[in-house]
Amino acid sequence: MLKNIFLWSFMLVFCFSIAVQAAESINFWLMPNAPDDIHIPWLNNAVAEFKEQTGISVNYEIVGWGDAWTRITSAIATGEGVDVFQVGTTWNPQFAATGGLTEIDINEFGGADAFMNANYISTTYQDKTFGVPWFAETRALFYNKDMFQQAGVEPPQTYQELYKVGDRINEKFGKGRAISIAGTNAWDLLHNWAIVLWAHGGVLVDEQTKTARFNEAPGVEAMKWYVGLVANGYADEACAEYNQPQADSAFINGNVAMCFMGPWNIANIEVENPGLNYGVVEPPAGPAGRASFSGGSNLVILKASSNQEAAKKWIKFLLEK
Repeated sequence: MLKNIFLWSFMLVFCFSIAVQAAESINFWLMPNAPDDIHIPWLNNAVAEFKEQTGISVNYEIVGWGDAWTRITSAIATGEGVDVFQVGTTWNPQFAATGGLTEIDINEFGGADAFMNANYISTTYQDKTFGVPWFAETRALFYNKDMFQQAGVEPPQTYQELYKVGDRINEKFGKGRAISIAGTNAWDLLHNWAIVLWAHGGVLVDEQTKTARFNEAPGVEAMKWYVGLVANGYADEACAEYNQPQADSAFINGNVAMCFMGPWNIANIEVENPGLNYGVVEPPAGPAGRASFSGGSNLVILKASSNQEAAKKWIKFLLEK
């Protein structure tokens, strides 16, 4: 009798253990990469498909870019709250430096050559890899075709031409209607200004000495040009304190003729103003040629996570979507 009780107890514990394993789940944080009408259905379908394939549940949370840095910093400090999370390309090495991210063998994800070189480099810190590139986004100049046609202008080929185009647009539509730009409240302001800096022949830092060089002559000229967009009335004075979404909205709503934006904005236009007649061209050229910012996002794993293998499976799945 006791033997049978022991046997049944063992079987119950064994079955319960299997059930717990089958119910494995991970927490995933990501940013608002598209309008909710598009983003959430895509996420729900991806989560359902992944669970069907692997038996692993994914609990996702969309975290605003304005809150993400604080949330991620807290998760790294406490080792709790998330298993896999999205980071911007400029954030990846900073979080890796804290020691809070899992080191990645990029060969498990197709190898370094499977990704754009600039984006793969953004996952590295001290010659080690701490993330996997998810998607790449390059900023470009969006322009309102109708406003350009009415003002009788073509997309500017140089930064000096942009000023001249701005004059014609302002003459037609009024001061501050030529362009909207990100200002002091934009956490990603550097992403916009760096385009101008590089086109003027400047660099952010000296790679050998690790000292600042953005304040050299080309950087000063690039800053004068960028600030001049507001000072000369091409951009509205409110732009001085805009964040990037505010600058984007001014263009998407049809209020201004130009804006430096990215491919993620195409979905916003389709949802918010599908009738907008717009075009996309390369950023203008400066004295040193054309330049743009290869941004995007990477996927990383919290080093303290107890679900390392499940986290890797989720990343591999997302790379195929």
